Amino acid sequence: MNTFSKVIVETEFLMFLVMSGAYPPDMSVLVKARKGGANYIYSVLVGYEDPPPGVTLDDGVYYNKYMAGNKIKMPNNLMDGLVEYADGTLA
Repeated sequence: MNTFSKVIVETEFLMFLVMSGAYPPDMSVLVKARKGGANYIYSVLVGYEDPPPGVTLDDGVYYNKYMAGNKIKMPNNLMDGLVEYADGTLA
């Protein structure tokens, strides 16, 4: 196994652990499978927000205004501070 392949396998395994035992979705398949394609994926990725008053969520469930039922188990992947660069660049 080359180094690149090893990194991919390790990254997929870490995502499996981070996502409570679920592998991350293959977005290339979702583009083809979902009505709206790339627009659907964009909407889901930017649709995370705090739930409205009166809405309760179980542990590991997040509110997303664009998901059917407004609940999703995939954590928000587009948040400030998720990446730290050695030179201090903000991400």
